[in-house]
Amino acid sequence: MTSLEEITAVENRYVCAGRLPSSGEALDLILARWQVGGRDRETALRLMFLSWYSQTEPPYLTGLSGDLDTKILFGEAFKALGGAQTNDPEVCFAVGTMATVFPQSLGVESQWQVVGQRLLARAAALAPEGVRRESFIGRGAYGAYFAQGS
Repeated sequence: MTSLEEITAVENRYVCAGRLPSSGEALDLILARWQVGGRDRETALRLMFLSWYSQTEPPYLTGLSGDLDTKILFGEAFKALGGAQTNDPEVCFAVGTMATVFPQSLGVESQWQVVGQRLLARAAALAPEGVRRESFIGRGAYGAYFAQGS
């Protein structure tokens, strides 16, 4: 199983090294990790992010092809983290943000907008000071994205 550190190194080619289109390779690695039993929180968060991101940015920039059914992957990982009933502030914040920024990337736009708003409200209730920006540092493309906007 590929380690998260190895996957982060691949993602960092996109995040840190001049935006090289390596996110597709990273998604392949994180998906393979997921499929062989790497069902930890971090793997799920990063699988959700790369699945969502593959639908929001052009493939020539990211290297994400859009060949996978990323909506199903996102849903599976989200369910593993508690789904819409999660009480994890970071999960609420991250999924809430993704669902409100580009809800159509996750499924039925109107449904995901509602889910996103509820999750963001729960994140604010669970962590009134917000999710600490520093908690995202060193966590690949997922971390880079949320460190800038948390």
